[in-house]
Amino acid sequence: MLHQIIYTSAASPHLTAIVMRNIAIKARAQNEALGITGILLFKDGGILQVLEGEKDAVQSLYQKIASDSSHTNLTKLIDHAAKRREFPQWSMGFRMVEESEKLDFAFDLTPKNFKKHLPKDASPELSILTKTYARVHGL
Repeated sequence: MLHQIIYTSAASPHLTAIVMRNIAIKARAQNEALGITGILLFKDGGILQVLEGEKDAVQSLYQKIASDSSHTNLTKLIDHAAKRREFPQWSMGFRMVEESEKLDFAFDLTPKNFKKHLPKDASPELSILTKTYARVHGL
């Protein structure tokens, strides 16, 4: 059964741009092996992540993330059965707004193109959360 978890958190002070980039690279490979897709947004220490895939795999990964000291104030926003994948093309789409270096799975995230990177037929939940994230972070 397809499942989706969306959460937000605050990066710990030691979570530098280099550390975040390395986490994203590692997560991409691990997620691909687990059949998990999603997106990770990082700006000004704020994290928003969408995880989607088989229920057991997504919940197991979320538990691992929840026990990671790299971030605090973890808040699960959505935890539900999903009708379809919102980000089927990304084992981990990633963008750290502060970083200019390109990764093969990263994308530019700016106020002008934020909506371009979201699914055109996003679920109402994802649409509300990403709009809120964009507003809070000036995107």
